[in-house]
Amino acid sequence: SMSRRLHLFNLLFASVGYIFIRLLLTPVRIKLLTSLLDKADYGLLSLVMLSISFMLLGTSFGSLEFLLRRLPGRDPDYQYGVLKTVVSTFGGLSVLFAFTGVLVLELIGPGRLGLTRWDMVAAGLLLVLNVHLAQLCYFMMGQGRYAKSRLLNLTNSEGWLLPLLLRWGAGVDVSTVLWIWVGWLAFCLVLAQWMVPAARIARARREPGQLRQILVFGIPLLPMVMGEWVFQLQDRYVLAGLMSLEKVAEYSLCFSIVWVGVSAGISVLDVLVPEFFRLRNLNPSHDAAELARDPTLRHGFTLMLRCALIVAVPITAALVFCSLPILRILSAPKFHDAAPLMVWLAPIPLLYLLGLIGGRTLIAVDRGKIVGTTTLLVAFINLGLTLSLVPVLGEHGAALSGCLSYACLAVYLGARCHFPRWISWRELKPLSLALYTLTSAGAFWLARMVLMRPGIPGSLLVLAAGGVATLGAMALFRVMTKADLHLLTHARAAKAEPAEQPSESGLPGAV
Repeated sequence: SMSRRLHLFNLLFASVGYIFIRLLLTPVRIKLLTSLLDKADYGLLSLVMLSISFMLLGTSFGSLEFLLRRLPGRDPDYQYGVLKTVVSTFGGLSVLFAFTGVLVLELIGPGRLGLTRWDMVAAGLLLVLNVHLAQLCYFMMGQGRYAKSRLLNLTNSEGWLLPLLLRWGAGVDVSTVLWIWVGWLAFCLVLAQWMVPAARIARARREPGQLRQILVFGIPLLPMVMGEWVFQLQDRYVLAGLMSLEKVAEYSLCFSIVWVGVSAGISVLDVLVPEFFRLRNLNPSHDAAELARDPTLRHGFTLMLRCALIVAVPITAALVFCSLPILRILSAPKFHDAAPLMVWLAPIPLLYLLGLIGGRTLIAVDRGKIVGTTTLLVAFINLGLTLSLVPVLGEHGAALSGCLSYACLAVYLGARCHFPRWISWRELKPLSLALYTLTSAGAFWLARMVLMRPGIPGSLLVLAAGGVATLGAMALFRVMTKADLHLLTHARAAKAEPAEQPSESGLPGAV
């Protein structure tokens, strides 16, 4: 029936199904691109994709967040008027940035960065197309059309792998990938007409002073929005400048695999954070110390912390003890020598999730500006560390710099929100978590030592054994209760607030 199909559609794209689809497709993308491209081309492609994401957010000036926060509940005429302002102003700005960028690269020299003249044109078109598609996705999220927004997101961010699959076995280079991507995004733009008709945007009326409202709202958010992308972009450029594109490729591959673990943790927190904010809104106090004494808020905070640890512990253990089996499964043989590098990046999921919890807690107690300025400041500290450590330690220096910087961010944000006073130690279950950690780490180490065999089947067996042991430890030590599972699996996306992380919106990122 129509209602059943609609329910399935919402389940897949407006709820937990979307999370699982994204987590499944990311390893597929990594495997495909590492198999089709050589190391230098893979490194160059990661630079292009991250640069496009960075410029996309830079040219938005916070307008995408304005669509998320100010459109819900407003009448359609107002919503389309805002979208018209965003498309005409910031979409136009992306065209200007794209043209200027191509011109500057042309003046530098077409082959200087490993890109041909036509590659640069393709990159400029990709920026413009990605900007417009992101505007439409955020607009539909602001309207509450979560399923359609995420369907377009998924098609836009991952669907371009389908035409690339047709080139399997043929020669593929960066130019081929870029132009396939351009063609796919143009197709997505046509598909988007079904969801957000261009004629409706053109007919919309813009209210006076609307652009000023967007800028006043959005510009203060830029440090928070862009800080994370500064983190992820600068280390690649330092490696490209001081070492080689092959080292960029190895680092990007390992970081992308590590980021799958981060995304898994974010997906869990995306369910818990809106509930934490809802509980916060029930308490009228603006005193952080008083809020931290609220039992319901302490419960919500402790649950976020415990779930983050439950997710991060086995991921970190797998990255440390099973880096080679993971690379055998997810990448081509030419990348397998990067296994030691992944061990250096293994702490990032835990550090990132702790920083995320600290940042969301500060936002809940009306101290969100601290998060943005601190993130941007630590991003520049990271740049200094990377420039200092890469000449000494190579790509391992970039990894160490990232871990130290994420650790600084987590510690500082945790200190500013006074982490310990939010914790309900009985609900955190520290002893159970300690036993869970030891069992998970020991399981992955033992599985690698006993079950390791050449090839993908042996690698899958190692990871499966470690995963099963971790699930057993979770049940044995009761680190996750039935009530926790019920909350995580039954939360409805329609009741959740839109995600504040641009990285979860399907923007092009590391490959």
